[in-house]
Amino acid sequence: MMGWNWKLLENFCTGCGICFDVCLQEAIAMPIEFALPEPVADACTGCLDCVDECPFDAIEVKEESL
Repeated sequence: MMGWNWKLLENFCTGCGICFDVCLQEAIAMPIEFALPEPVADACTGCLDCVDECPFDAIEVKEESL
């Protein structure tokens, strides 16, 4: 079985929260303002909205075996 997972490239992330704002699947959590985003388990659907909207190219999305 395959599933989607996103990975943060911390060297590029500024904690701006754009990825959190655009994720309709709620696969990205921002526990406090300007913190680094965190994944929500099993929520990513691979839509790539976060990748498309991140101005810093700080997110990778991959399909992985579960």
